Amino acid sequence: MQYSLIYDAVVVIALLTGISKGYKKGAVKMILSITFTLISIGAASYLSSERFCEKLYDEYIRDKVTEVCTNAVNSSIEKAKDEISRKTKDTIRQIPDSIAPDNKGISDIADDVISFIDEHSKDIDDTISSIADSIGLDVGEIISNEAVSEAIDRAAEKYSESAVRQINAELPAGLSIKQSQIEQALSDKKLIELFINDMLRLDSTKTGYTGTVDYIERTMIRPVALRAIHLVSWTVIFAVLRILFQIISSVIIAIKRSIPVINSADKIAGSALGLVSSIMAVTVLAFIISRIIMVTDNIDYINSTVVNDTIIFRYVYDLVAPGNTN
Repeated sequence: MQYSLIYDAVVVIALLTGISKGYKKGAVKMILSITFTLISIGAASYLSSERFCEKLYDEYIRDKVTEVCTNAVNSSIEKAKDEISRKTKDTIRQIPDSIAPDNKGISDIADDVISFIDEHSKDIDDTISSIADSIGLDVGEIISNEAVSEAIDRAAEKYSESAVRQINAELPAGLSIKQSQIEQALSDKKLIELFINDMLRLDSTKTGYTGTVDYIERTMIRPVALRAIHLVSWTVIFAVLRILFQIISSVIIAIKRSIPVINSADKIAGSALGLVSSIMAVTVLAFIISRIIMVTDNIDYINSTVVNDTIIFRYVYDLVAPGNTN
């Protein structure tokens, strides 16, 4: 019985509160508030459309993102080349020891080869690129090999942490990439193909992208940036419109209050609207409770017996769950 009284008390308090607030605000203020809020939501959603966000991104953000990505990719290419060069030279240094450990002549030859690599690294890069282009090297076919694919996945896991730190450090404020995205990207065969093509200066247009930077910008940065722009623009537009409408509402209410007859009628109408809004709120509450009871009817303070014992609430409950009370 005590729980039933609580239900009825909630209904009474809700109705009295609604009537009191409606009387204080008046019908005009309540109607204006609801109307202007709906207009603000609609206008903000329309003005922060996908087309608007894309235009904003393309005009003010894309160039900076492309610049950051270009620097990061070029840096990665140079590091990759340095790593390849270092491992090549380490291998050359090991050759004399494996062939003739005490033969100084072979060691001198190895040193000369390493010196040649250091002095003519750019010419070697150009030659490798030229050969790869002339034989029609298909990087995509190579990295589709199972052994190569597994090696790529291991490398992606190893280098993703340092890569995400470098990229996020240079991105515009509010934009960032997760390590999981970088790891996924580094193991992305399409990205690897584009990266190797860029490193060898091969044409990547057949992949659907102009290069690594284009791929990163379009598939990773752009979607995140557009979502962020939409959220920020919607919030700003909504806030500005709410402030503007608040000023308009204040002027209308001030005019209304200056006319006593209209002001009195407005308060009475406001009480009626407050009562209606309270009834709607109680109905929603009753609907939620009815769904809980449908799932489980054995909670101490939410069950059909408690509802049946109420004096007022049961009538509201019957509106949303007819036949469930006796």
